[in-house]
Amino acid sequence: MLASDRRAFVIAFVLVLTFNLYWYGAFLSFPVLGEDGGALFSNLLETVRDRHFLTIHFPIAWLDGLGQPNFFITFTFDPFAWVMLLPIEPADAYRISMALRATTAWLTSYWFVLVLFRTRRQVALLSATLYLLIGFTLTSAWGIPTYAGMVNATAAALFPLLPAMALLVMRRKRIFGAADLGLFVTLLFFLLDYPVGSLIGIAVFLAFTVTAALDARPAERHAARWGIAKIAAMLALLLLAPPLEMLSSWSAAVGDSARLVFADELFAYGNSHAPPLMWTRTVPALRVCILAALAVLLFDRRWPRPLRMAAATLALVVGGVQLAFFLKYLGLDAGLVDRLPRLHYFEFY
Repeated sequence: MLASDRRAFVIAFVLVLTFNLYWYGAFLSFPVLGEDGGALFSNLLETVRDRHFLTIHFPIAWLDGLGQPNFFITFTFDPFAWVMLLPIEPADAYRISMALRATTAWLTSYWFVLVLFRTRRQVALLSATLYLLIGFTLTSAWGIPTYAGMVNATAAALFPLLPAMALLVMRRKRIFGAADLGLFVTLLFFLLDYPVGSLIGIAVFLAFTVTAALDARPAERHAARWGIAKIAAMLALLLLAPPLEMLSSWSAAVGDSARLVFADELFAYGNSHAPPLMWTRTVPALRVCILAALAVLLFDRRWPRPLRMAAATLALVVGGVQLAFFLKYLGLDAGLVDRLPRLHYFEFY
């Protein structure tokens, strides 16, 4: 990194951290919104009070949902929640943790774009700032739910690490390296920070990795295929193999959950068509940021490989969701998506 680039990065980082501390510490009354955010914050306080810091079990929330298993005790696998152990007021600690999530999201998205564009630092600075504005600063209760609790905010902060490390894994032919270890650890924290719901982010992550592999440079295609195989093995190890066996544990907990009482209500979303929520249910300022982000894709008419990867993933995920909505609207989906989460959750990633 050149001295001028290093200086620009340090200045930008200090400005972003200062802004986030002000935004969550002084500008907002409190960085959670709605009943979901309040419930998650309450559960986090109970976890700290009862000293359930290190656990991979599902505690029972007796006062929430007729004693349903609480999938969102995120303390163990949420590094930002560890701030709650500081000897300060819990509300202030939570404000600091949200500022750290937002700043980390800026850092991880900056690094992802550096890896994607192979050291295009100006593009990385612009993209990271847009990601911060879209994912944290200008979020809304119905469009981008980082105000709805720490699980969404932590997922938004960690998610850019997944495609960044996947690119490094797919560009090298090593059997095992530092990037592989980093990806495995990030996958572990990402999956266990947001149980069940994190599978939506993993689906989007896999869409990007497949797109990147298909559009890899000729000299890197063999390494990309080997990288895809390693990523699939990591996910299989975490989701299916002992000692975690996440999928079987999650399905068993869901099967005994009191939420099954409300199953018909939870999955009865009707056949109405829903346009992209990132556009229809967000504030005008956020729409301007989205247009600016799309303009980044159109800035270079030659459409280099990184832009093709980003645009193809965007079209695959958002276009796929819209296609599924349209088929459901016409009644042509044969009920295949009735038991899935709301399809627009994919758009969050």
